[in-house]
Amino acid sequence: MVILKNIIIKYKEKVLIMNLITFRRKFISYGELDLLISIYTKLKNNESHFSYKEKTLYDNLINERQILSDEIIELFDKKMNEIRKQKIKDINYNISESIQIDITDECNFNCVYCYQKKYSSKNRRLEIKDIKNIRKVCEEYVKKNNYKYKINRVVIAGGESILENNIPIIWEIANTFKDAKLVLLTNGFNLSKLFYDLPYTRIAEIQVSLDGNNNIISNLSLNGQNINAYERIVDGIKLAIENNINIIIHSLINIENVNNIENFINDLEQNNILNKIKLVFSPISNFCSDVDIDTSFYSIDKFIDCYRKLGKIQKMYNNIILEDFKSLVLLENNIIRKINEKPNYRFCRCIWEKGLVLVFSTDKNIYWCTKTDDNVGVVGDFINNMSIDIDAVKAILNRGIYTIEECKKCDFRYVCNGGCILYSYNKLKNINTPYCGCLKNERVLNNLQKLLI
Repeated sequence: MVILKNIIIKYKEKVLIMNLITFRRKFISYGELDLLISIYTKLKNNESHFSYKEKTLYDNLINERQILSDEIIELFDKKMNEIRKQKIKDINYNISESIQIDITDECNFNCVYCYQKKYSSKNRRLEIKDIKNIRKVCEEYVKKNNYKYKINRVVIAGGESILENNIPIIWEIANTFKDAKLVLLTNGFNLSKLFYDLPYTRIAEIQVSLDGNNNIISNLSLNGQNINAYERIVDGIKLAIENNINIIIHSLINIENVNNIENFINDLEQNNILNKIKLVFSPISNFCSDVDIDTSFYSIDKFIDCYRKLGKIQKMYNNIILEDFKSLVLLENNIIRKINEKPNYRFCRCIWEKGLVLVFSTDKNIYWCTKTDDNVGVVGDFINNMSIDIDAVKAILNRGIYTIEECKKCDFRYVCNGGCILYSYNKLKNINTPYCGCLKNERVLNNLQKLLI
């Protein structure tokens, strides 16, 4: 619920209101909330008569700048736009210190929720020369634009990265980007089998997709086959830990694994793994979903129930992380920020100050952020033109609430910033259209107290 540009978050004994323009916060009572709703209703109906209590509350909130006049909001927007223009002048179109290389479309799993499953049948795989081309494109781009060249982290992904045929490509990446730390994204099935064939001394981190015990893996990823995949994955994780590689286990939130979560955590503890890794629970996303999650796997209400349960468990462990709705990140950061801590503003959804977030794909195209479909979000290639299109990059990075007409007067503009560009690319085919995500969903907004970590 949003009243007079203040978002309303109901807790058990009190109500938090936060102005969505300035991020000023205040706790009020439920009685005061009733008065505020009455004030809002009267203002909408152009009624000018307030009760004594209503007038007192309204005047206090205005004096405290919890409620802002249209004139003040207009001045605020003008000042923020000037700040944005200055930032754009200073914007860094350099390549980020971290890049991702998708080395294959192939995968030995068939996960029901995998958004990349549509590529697996194409059997595309990068070649040795492709890795050299990727470095060449990066070097020529930074040289042409007088940037600094400093890639210190290469994420190796797929498909499934740890397949036997991929080992030479992984070694080529290690040899080509000699100063960079390597990060492997994997389902972990072949980790124990092929570990010593990898350039393991160069691998700083392995991110393992693991959603639960053997029954869950069998049902969700292996077409019902029961081949003790869980034990094999755990053995690979142990081997990596023994060789001082950081391990992050990514587990997607679904109804089946949430109901089994205590057993999953207990088993990780019994294998002496839990205290040596980071465990991250993430929603099943759909880049064409209106609410940031894939509603074919759960309704919003059912997801909120799952999320609430995981939230309680997460608070018991320092190394368990519960990822929130992508649309809620900035809203949450400002709601839970410390007293006297300055509000956090952004001028586009992506953190472009850190440089270009580039993904080099098996189709030989260069994508912005991540690849959701062939040719969607392409900003260059490393086979034909052998270049990064700086105009395409600028169009993406300059997108924001002052370039999208629908965003300019939206209550959520400073916590949304136009939303995820991948949604605009995929569903709307136009980056200058907004993606509001769950910020326009009443079921989500009315349950914020359950979703804020």
